[in-house]
Amino acid sequence: MRGYDDENHLLLAGHQVVYDRGTNEAEARGEPSLTSTDVDGVKTVITARVLRMNTETRVAEAIDSVFVVR
Repeated sequence: MRGYDDENHLLLAGHQVVYDRGTNEAEARGEPSLTSTDVDGVKTVITARVLRMNTETRVAEAIDSVFVVR
């Protein structure tokens, strides 16, 4: 499953992605990844056991076994 935030160029992916439109919160499980692409096209990828993000506040949480690749 994938969830894409067009405005902030963020891609949240995992075997399960749940999005709550009321709170603007998404949670990904099952090999989740959060990919951010900057204006120059450089990507940053965060993986963890669980990823949560709020598209309104732009706050993300990576829970357990976190890796960041830029």
